[in-house]
Amino acid sequence: MRDFAPGSKHLYSNTGYALLSLIVRKVAGLSLREFAAKELFAPLGMTGTVFRDHHTTPVPRRATAYEPLASGGFRTRLPGFDVVGDGGLFTTAEDLAKWNPTALDGALKTPGLSALMITPGRLASGDTLIYATGLYFDTYRGLPIVRHGGTYAGYRAEFAVVPSADMTITILCNIRTAEPYVLKNRIIDVYLGDRLATPTPAAAAAPLSVPRQPAGPSLLKVVGDLPGIYFSEELDVRWTILRGATGGIALQRLSLPPMALAARDTAGTRFTVIGAPPEVRFERDASGNVTGFILDTGDITGIQFVKLK
Repeated sequence: MRDFAPGSKHLYSNTGYALLSLIVRKVAGLSLREFAAKELFAPLGMTGTVFRDHHTTPVPRRATAYEPLASGGFRTRLPGFDVVGDGGLFTTAEDLAKWNPTALDGALKTPGLSALMITPGRLASGDTLIYATGLYFDTYRGLPIVRHGGTYAGYRAEFAVVPSADMTITILCNIRTAEPYVLKNRIIDVYLGDRLATPTPAAAAAPLSVPRQPAGPSLLKVVGDLPGIYFSEELDVRWTILRGATGGIALQRLSLPPMALAARDTAGTRFTVIGAPPEVRFERDASGNVTGFILDTGDITGIQFVKLK
């Protein structure tokens, strides 16, 4: 079974990176942990970095990861997987800063590696992707950025390079609710504020309203119990449905600006993000109470969110 014909679309895949680690073993005769330590981390001086390919292996100076409890306090949230390639990398902020794609050619004696890492992928149609070799092309307030984030149990990470400023940002957090992507933007605000475009108003700044619908149940009435906090075990995130000033709703992911939602049916069940592909389909129990929603983003479908409160 396949989601689409190879080359017709791009879909980020953890499985793909895990398979790459097996290819390394097949070609080099070494595990990814052994190969990376010898060929990558040692030449770069990344002495505090290791792929942990068995959950019982001790990692010196490892920070324990946590998640907050609704009742107060915390509990540990540690990964128990032995799979590497898509994750399982333990490092330090100082070490990660050395993984700058603009400086790898000389350190690793591999001419062309840097260019390869920042070459955008291309589909069979000729369309260019915003994804290169393990790096995204992004912009923040008009400033081009090369970046990638990561989540692993209670750990959160963000790596970003601002080529025009010769700046590398590495953020490693050990609590599940951390928002390193947002922290990265704040760092750029502080150091490069004079180079940035004026920020656009957040979507929530303007009153949100539900578009006019065909005759049917009052949308303003059924929207009433949609706002709340929702949790996805698959993504390990909590998102919030907010109530707008005029009865509409918006979706907020972490500390990013809220995205206004437009109703697509008269039952107040299906909503889409205004100006973007994602669709949110709310679910109710036999009594009519909202229990959660299903998120479809176009390429990825069926992500379950459960309403917490």
